Amino acid sequence: MTAQIETALVGSLLADPDRLISATEIVKPTDFTDSRACLAYSTIMDTWKSKSPVSLVTIAAKIPALAVFLAQASSQAFPPSVSHLS
Repeated sequence: MTAQIETALVGSLLADPDRLISATEIVKPTDFTDSRACLAYSTIMDTWKSKSPVSLVTIAAKIPALAVFLAQASSQAFPPSVSHLS
């Protein structure tokens, strides 16, 4: 994946955590080339698996060093019409 796609994917998951069901079947943390996106994705997945709320606020609180990246990712989320991952 390119960094731009990775960022948009993270943003999409923050915007609509229901997309995690599809994402977990297709995307693995090792698929990421951008370490920030990898850390964000892993944190989103861990948070979701623990049944805690997934949002920009909750994930930024867990990894404050990535708050700016997460905000940028949220603004680049895939629109719902192109959210399919396969």
